[in-house]
Amino acid sequence: MRSIAGRAAGLLAACGLLTSLCSARDIYVATTGTDASGRGDSTNPYRTIKYAIAQGTSGDTIHVRAGTYNESWIVVKSGQTLISEDGRWAAKVNAGGGVTFRFEAGCTNAEVNGFEVYSTYGSGNLSDGLVRAYNCNDIRIRNMLVHDAPRDGDCIKVGGAGYTTTNVVLDGCVVYNPAPRDGATGYQECVDFYPATRCTIRNSWLYHTAARGGDALTFCKGGCVDILWENNVFGPVYAGTGDNASCMAGGPSPAVYPACTNFTARNNLFLECTGDGAFGILGVRNCYFYNNIIWGYKGGRAAIEFWTALPGGPANENCQFYNNIVMNQPTRPVFSDRGYAPAVLLRDYNIYYQTSGYGIPGSEPHTVTTNPQLTAPATPVPGTDTWASVVSRFRPLPISIAVDAGTDLGSLVPADINGVPRPIDQFDIGPYEVLVGDVTADGHVDAGDLLVFAASWGRSSGEGGYDASCDFNADYRVDVSDLLKMAANWGR
Repeated sequence: MRSIAGRAAGLLAACGLLTSLCSARDIYVATTGTDASGRGDSTNPYRTIKYAIAQGTSGDTIHVRAGTYNESWIVVKSGQTLISEDGRWAAKVNAGGGVTFRFEAGCTNAEVNGFEVYSTYGSGNLSDGLVRAYNCNDIRIRNMLVHDAPRDGDCIKVGGAGYTTTNVVLDGCVVYNPAPRDGATGYQECVDFYPATRCTIRNSWLYHTAARGGDALTFCKGGCVDILWENNVFGPVYAGTGDNASCMAGGPSPAVYPACTNFTARNNLFLECTGDGAFGILGVRNCYFYNNIIWGYKGGRAAIEFWTALPGGPANENCQFYNNIVMNQPTRPVFSDRGYAPAVLLRDYNIYYQTSGYGIPGSEPHTVTTNPQLTAPATPVPGTDTWASVVSRFRPLPISIAVDAGTDLGSLVPADINGVPRPIDQFDIGPYEVLVGDVTADGHVDAGDLLVFAASWGRSSGEGGYDASCDFNADYRVDVSDLLKMAANWGR
């Protein structure tokens, strides 16, 4: 009997799954559509996103066609996926002085993908986030352009005091210009986690524009657990030298210690950050900072700031700092502890170039102070650059001291910023794993690389068409010696 009952239960579950799959549908929205009389299909779409969500259910995919939708407070249901149908950022949501997409009230397994969303900067109703996820689980915010938050608003806010928020992933997003704080100095954040568990920011670019200003780009505070930043570009930042660190983990709200547990930053670029540090560690237990670049820090303290979540109390426990490059900050040290350096701080195999020293006691026997020879480092230009164009400029040249000079971190850093598996030969220092001859940075030396190489053949530095990434021996000319080095790795 138990066997028959078990089989019956299995059949019922399968029927339920089939019913769910069969009922899932594609719903369409267009600026030329209608809500009341529309069918929501491809030929007769709805007019508004909110109406489409209301008509849909779990498992539906809502395709939003190009155009501007003047809507706010768009609450996404569990199991729904919303997509900008005609390409990245083709569908735009203008929230006026309000907020756009929200995941709340137990929402699970939902996604928004490819929208541009914005508000009237710094105005409207008091806001918690232009995009908001709280009391929810398994949420994906992908390929979004999120900018100009309303009054007192973060651009993206994940979590909230008293709520359980887990498994939120931000992937491939560009985020800028959170609003000024209401009734206080400073700004809100581009991305704020408060608190949240098992959340990730990857392949994204967070910055401020000079016209708006800002201090913190992202802040993981208030009891966050298991947070990962990987493959991101952070900066530029336009804040005062003594303002908040540009990127922070820990913090005093709420007053818990540790304020953040199990935090990992790997393969990120921190570019022209300011304030008290490019990265502030403010009450973190288990902070792992691997294979990052900090370039051009221009704040008033140090690239890495150790501070506290509770004034007068212990600040940080077990921090590790390996395979990083810190450069182009000649008047500032690498570390500033402010009296709160962790008792266990493991650090080595880094490159420090054009800095004013470590800033805290200790030695790093395998660390060097040699120029890492990056391809063409330069300040990112919002509105002109893309994530990919910025990333391409900070890749070490094949002759860089960073190549094959890092310590092997194994599965802690399984791939580089471009997704190339590590290691190729030995672990490299910094976000990139360099294979000589791999001009396209895809982890292989093949015909695609040869085509790029051929376009630079015979060119010298200063001539049109010269590509430093093809000059494998750094003699300022692309010639047969470089071809031989490419040939040695052909097919790898």
